[in-house]
Amino acid sequence: MQSLAQGFEAIGHGLNNLEDYRKAPVGRLRLNIPHDAGRLLILPVLDQFLSRFPQVHLDLVMDDRMLDIVAEGFDAGIRFGATVPRT
Repeated sequence: MQSLAQGFEAIGHGLNNLEDYRKAPVGRLRLNIPHDAGRLLILPVLDQFLSRFPQVHLDLVMDDRMLDIVAEGFDAGIRFGATVPRT
């Protein structure tokens, strides 16, 4: 019985530790954006974002080529209206 109690205690402790990740974003965020979007939209707020979310590692790739952001492993991208592929 003691081993079961220790196991459940360990599980409870692990679940409590997971709650810390719900309070603020953590991890890597990969974004693919055109140069103009970086200059006009991202760079003006970048310092504030990084200060507010210090646990987020931002991998920002500015590239004007159209590419498949999912296939390239990006989490998200910014595209201007006329450049969004239609399916």
